[in-house]
Amino acid sequence: MTTYFIRNYIEILKECGGMNIEKQMKIYTKREDKYVVRMDRTTPLWDVMKTLWECKYFEPISYGELFTYTTDLYKQNLAPFKDLTYAPKYCVQLKKKAESKEVNKAKCKFIPEHVFFADFECSTDGFHKAFNICYDSEDGSVSESIWGQNCATEFLERLPDKSLIYFHNLSYDINFILRHMTEVKGTPIIKGSRTMQITGIIRMMLPDVW
Repeated sequence: MTTYFIRNYIEILKECGGMNIEKQMKIYTKREDKYVVRMDRTTPLWDVMKTLWECKYFEPISYGELFTYTTDLYKQNLAPFKDLTYAPKYCVQLKKKAESKEVNKAKCKFIPEHVFFADFECSTDGFHKAFNICYDSEDGSVSESIWGQNCATEFLERLPDKSLIYFHNLSYDINFILRHMTEVKGTPIIKGSRTMQITGIIRMMLPDVW
């Protein structure tokens, strides 16, 4: 983002509304009535913040408002915000057209085919180590118990593809599962210190039941 873009945001938006927002932010000058873009151009964060302040894009907030912003939302990976269109009358982002439940269901990335209920047993002598996991399938066809220091690994290996697992205390049990995931998909649902849901690369979705 360039300071020129910040200072001339309204004019750029009017004249280059169809341009990709990333290109708009790289406009650094205007020559012969044409905006000039340099994608390799960078601006120090301090200069960006200073220019935003000078252009009055910041507003003072009260301590009460500050506390409402102090949530665990900042811990989540939010979707990129690139749509700058808004309703001038209310100065808010335009609402997207509501989609039907059928469309939303079709967009769901994870549709479980198997459901299990599981719980780890751990030793807390010095280090927390899982030595046992008991799990049952929703339909009652599976009811097993795995013992040993590799119980978490064996449990994951036994799970069929697209499994949904309910843990007794996911906030704690996730510590024995997370280390086996090479990648976390999507945005975990975290409330305070509690992990409510997380999806891993092995196509698992783990809701919390407490």
